[in-house]
Amino acid sequence: MKNIATLFIKSFRNFNNFKMIFPEKQNNDGEKLNLNILIGRNGSGKSNLLDALFDMGIESEPSDVKFDFYTLDNSGENIISNYDSNKGSPINIKNIDNDKYWNKVVRAHCSNLSRDKEEIIGKIGKIEESFTDNDSIKKEEHEEKDLSCFNDKYLDFNLEYSKFALISYILSGEYSKSLKDENSLWHDLNKIVIEESVDNEKAKELKIEAIWIKAHQGNVNFEDNDNLPHCSNSMPCDEDISSDRYCYYWTLADIENFYTGPESQNKNEDPNPAYTVLKEYLDEYYCYDMGFLYKIEEDGDLYQSSSLSDGQRALLYRFAIVNLLKNEEEKCLLLLDEPETYFNEYWKSYFVYLLWETLKDKPHDVFIATHSAMLITDTKPEEVHRIVDTHDGAYHYKPQVNTYGVSIVDIGKYLFMMESDIGNRAKKEIKEVLNQKLDENVDNNRDLNKKINKLLRQVGPGEWRWKLRVKQKEVENKLLGTN
Repeated sequence: MKNIATLFIKSFRNFNNFKMIFPEKQNNDGEKLNLNILIGRNGSGKSNLLDALFDMGIESEPSDVKFDFYTLDNSGENIISNYDSNKGSPINIKNIDNDKYWNKVVRAHCSNLSRDKEEIIGKIGKIEESFTDNDSIKKEEHEEKDLSCFNDKYLDFNLEYSKFALISYILSGEYSKSLKDENSLWHDLNKIVIEESVDNEKAKELKIEAIWIKAHQGNVNFEDNDNLPHCSNSMPCDEDISSDRYCYYWTLADIENFYTGPESQNKNEDPNPAYTVLKEYLDEYYCYDMGFLYKIEEDGDLYQSSSLSDGQRALLYRFAIVNLLKNEEEKCLLLLDEPETYFNEYWKSYFVYLLWETLKDKPHDVFIATHSAMLITDTKPEEVHRIVDTHDGAYHYKPQVNTYGVSIVDIGKYLFMMESDIGNRAKKEIKEVLNQKLDENVDNNRDLNKKINKLLRQVGPGEWRWKLRVKQKEVENKLLGTN
C-alpha cells in the first residue's frame, strides 16, 4: 500500500512552495498507523495544513490548494495531484490507480471555534430543521442544523455535532459489545471518566441506558430503516413547548436485541456498523435535540448526558470519532485540531495511547494539531512536525531532539520555545529577589531575608526553590558577618 513520502503545497493561505518529507514507515509488529503530530506557535499554519489535507482528501474541484503527493519511494510518481510540478500549472485532480487515495476522510474541530464554517458547509449543502411555518416555535428562531460535510467518503465534525459519532456508536450495537470486553477502548474510557468524576467505590463504569431524541411529531422516520432499531418508545417532551413535540428513545436493551436477538438477521455483519448508522441517521435527521441517559452505579439514578462536564463529553465524543475508523481496512485520513481541548493533564496523558491502541493495525494517516506538551511526550521523534511561519510563508521543520518519554519541561523548552519552566508571575517575583544585591545596610538585608522566607513558604519543590535556598544562605551569612 502506497504511503505519503512527500507533500508539496504550491499555494494555500500561508503556504508557498511548502514541502513536508515523511520518513519511511517501519513495520513494527504489524503496526501500520501513520501518526503525525503538528506543533507550532499560534498562527503558524497548523490548522491551515489540516484544512489543506481535508481539501485534498475530499478532492474538491476546483480546489484552493495546489498540491502534489508522491509515492513512498520518492520516484516522483504522483499518488494524487491537482498541480503539475513539471509544468508549474494546475491540473484536474487525478489518482494513478483511478481510485480514492483515502477511502474516508474525517476531520474534527475540537475547540469552540469553527474554522471557515460557511466555506466548508457551502461545498456540501445544508440540511435544515424540519419545522413547518405553523410550528409554535418558529424555524427562524432556531439555528439551521448544518450537518458539516457528510457523505460516504468524508465527515467534518464541529464541536456541537461530534456527539453524533457517539450516538451512532451506541445505536450500532458496538457499544454494548465493547463493554463486555475488558480490553476495549470503551471499557478504558468509561473507567477514566468515572475515576475523574465520582468518588464511589461501587462506580466501575459509565453505564449508558438509553438514547433519546426530541423531534417534531411524525418526523422520526426510523421505522422504515433496516439499519436502526425501531424507535417504539416515546413520551411528551418535558419542556414548556407545544404538546406535539415528543421525545423518542431507544433503551440499550432494545438496541442490543436488535443486533444480537433471535430476529436480528445478522445486521451486525457490517464491517463498520457505526459509520453505516451515522450515515443513515444523518440522512433521516429531523430532530432538534438529542442525548443519552446514563448511570454510574448498578442501582443508581439515571442522569442526562448534559449532566456530564464539558471535558467528560469531549472525551467520549472524540474517541467515538476515532472509533468510526476502527473497522476500516482501507486507508483513511483522520484530522484532529487540538483534540486535547477541555482535557486535564491526566486525560492528556492517555490520549495518544488510546488513539494508538485503537488504530495501530490500520494503514490510516492521522494528523493532529496540538499545543500540548503532554501529547508530545507520547510521540516518537519521527512523528513530530514543527510548522514555522515566516514572512515568506510557512515551512516544515523536523525537530532534532528525541521526544518519546521526555518530560514536559524539556518538551516546552526545546519544542515550544518556552523561555522558562514556570509562569511569568512567579518568575518575575522570584528573580527580583534573586537579583537583589547584598549591601552593608543590615535593615535592607533583613528585609530581603523576610522576602525569601515568604517565597519559600509558597514556592514548591524544584530548581527555583533550590535557588532561593542558596540566596537565603548567602543572606544569612552576610547578616552573621555583620553582627
